[in-house]
Amino acid sequence: MLRIHLTDADLGGLRFAESPAPLLDSVLALSERLCAPPGRRAALPAEIGPLLSMVNAQARGPTFLDPLVADAEHGFSLVDAAPRAVLRSELARIWPPDRAIPLWVRNLADGDAEERRLVNRALRAWYRRDVLPRRDRLDAGFRQDIAVRAPAFPWHDAATAFGSLHPGLRYHDGVLTLAHPKEIDVTPHGAGIELMPSAVWSGRPLFMHPWRDTNRHVLIYPARPAFDVIARRPARALARLLGPTRAAVLVALRQPRTTGELARLAGISAPSVSQHTAALRDAGLVVSRRTGRSVRHELTPLGDALITANDEPTADLSPGAST
Repeated sequence: MLRIHLTDADLGGLRFAESPAPLLDSVLALSERLCAPPGRRAALPAEIGPLLSMVNAQARGPTFLDPLVADAEHGFSLVDAAPRAVLRSELARIWPPDRAIPLWVRNLADGDAEERRLVNRALRAWYRRDVLPRRDRLDAGFRQDIAVRAPAFPWHDAATAFGSLHPGLRYHDGVLTLAHPKEIDVTPHGAGIELMPSAVWSGRPLFMHPWRDTNRHVLIYPARPAFDVIARRPARALARLLGPTRAAVLVALRQPRTTGELARLAGISAPSVSQHTAALRDAGLVVSRRTGRSVRHELTPLGDALITANDEPTADLSPGAST
């Protein structure tokens, strides 16, 4: 269990992050991929092998891999420049005690320049392969979550506020608790908590204390799925054009999803999802690709443009709502 001991000053310092962190999203995207059962997991490129030695499906990894900065190139430079003491302490923190430490990891912990380059190349390769092609959608998911959540966020009620971010967060009597494999106590000492949604992560909330900024305490939580934020109330014109369910399916594909994921989000059957995505494909709004036993759907540029042109993210567009 992770316990974060919060003072009144910490609660007064609650705030949403100003920008997403692309390298954090890269690490979380890899963890998301590792969550899939091996038989249903798409093949991962051999060039990211060093990352697979340090990151697991629970998003447990060394913090030097994911500096919380908005510019990816700046982030890569920070990864390359991480002090030897940070490399050593972070690798010791995350390495399982019953697992042999490879020579290259020992060399990395000693600050070896070649091993640093190896890790940076692997991180760059994964970022360019998985996150960069959907960076605009992921950044939009970050902004959308805050834009919809912040106006009604119950700042005055800490228990309700944290619970609204994720059901796994519990706040009582000055202590915020979060499931964790170890027993950890953290005290921000009045620095407050930064709330950072991630549009790529669907797991439990994560807590980070970046080594570069001792006064920064960041709580990462899954951004609300498209169906929670927009798709249950798709833009009125778009819903009139496509029908509410089909419009909701289209909007949910701001982030690529499988047929099963769409079915769970929409509360409809997988065959019904397939009918809607087929119609959207025929209209040139969606493309679908089979990966093993799953079919993954994502927007075409035309589909993305149609949604963007019809966005009404802050209006209540449920039936009977007034504007």
